[in-house]
Amino acid sequence: MLNIFAENKGDDARVLRAQLDLAAQSIRTTRMTSPLWALVLAVFCSDRLGIFGHRPLLETLYLPLAVLAAVMIAAVTAAVYQRQTVRKPETDLRPWYFRYCAAQLAVSGAWGLMPWILWDPGNPVNHLFLATCAAAVVSIMVVARGSNMAMYIAALAPISVMTSVRFALGHSITDHIIAFAAPLYVLQMWWTGQPLVRRMHEDARLRFQVEDLARELEETRDDALRKRFEAE
Repeated sequence: MLNIFAENKGDDARVLRAQLDLAAQSIRTTRMTSPLWALVLAVFCSDRLGIFGHRPLLETLYLPLAVLAAVMIAAVTAAVYQRQTVRKPETDLRPWYFRYCAAQLAVSGAWGLMPWILWDPGNPVNHLFLATCAAAVVSIMVVARGSNMAMYIAALAPISVMTSVRFALGHSITDHIIAFAAPLYVLQMWWTGQPLVRRMHEDARLRFQVEDLARELEETRDDALRKRFEAE
């Protein structure tokens, strides 16, 4: 766990670039849908509909605003990264690696505000709905951030901690059970997701090794043919 930010240090820079490119693609895919889903949840938990809560609408709208802000920060980071790497292909990727991890922390933290902003005291339906939504968000982040272990954990940690604390401060047994189960669920997702993350990392590394080997064989063949022609 302490070495997750150094996992790419000894690898081909192309592996890290492939991981960052995949993360940028994921951010582009979700930059519009995430705020929209947050808006839907905010309306469902507001007093305007009253389906899963009775919070004032103006207060529940803080959630989509927070998610929008975090997603826009991540999208701008991805856009600047892509422009810079196109303009300067040999640019140092390590700073971008940490910026992407920070962006994942921001997005996860914004979603971690969900049980705080939409919390309706004394409403078990609201609490179970928020727990289900938090689990769904975690599952989506696991799929979208599986290319790199550091970004994977950065996407899981904030929402896990913030959700657990919110339910731990609740007053019912159900709240406390959820507070205990939430980190266990995230831990299980991390534990089962490790093989996938490592496999994707290894596949990217092997792909570039095969490409290097193919290029070396092609150069060796061309060199042998050239020498043959010169000898004749």
